[in-house]
Amino acid sequence: MGSTLTVDNIVGATTAANVKLPAGAVVQVSHTNLTGNTEINTTSQHPTVVNAGSAVSFTPKFSTSKLLITVDGNMKITGGAEGCFVGVKRDGNYVDYGASQDAAMFIYRAGETANTHHSSSSTAIVDANSTNATSFQVVFSRYGNSGTAEIGNWHGVHLTIMELSQ
Repeated sequence: MGSTLTVDNIVGATTAANVKLPAGAVVQVSHTNLTGNTEINTTSQHPTVVNAGSAVSFTPKFSTSKLLITVDGNMKITGGAEGCFVGVKRDGNYVDYGASQDAAMFIYRAGETANTHHSSSSTAIVDANSTNATSFQVVFSRYGNSGTAEIGNWHGVHLTIMELSQ
């Protein structure tokens, strides 16, 4: 026979905003469409990057949490550009997305002259490490050759930050 606990309200011992949840529970979520449905373009060559919209401030509730960081959107290359690089910086340093290192999203079409659209999404998990406000900035640039890299057309570029309890 199981037990049932029924409550109308949970109040933390020191503050109601920081009740400790079981490991894996979602503590809070931030979702921002950085570009709306407006395209942003650049001829800047990687590693020089351009900001995609404003920085997003996120304050973890627990320093022991994990942050699930997802960036998604549409990229386009035109005029002979070989690729489009999209990265996410956390307080000025690139978030490591594994094998691609600082690239959260990347398209590469060496030798193609046609305009190329590509929708993509990428996710990384990092340690919160503190309860201080943290700045996340999506950046992008053209990769290789000449031409233009463009992001945000169609459905925008989205940044989602999810804090997970540990």
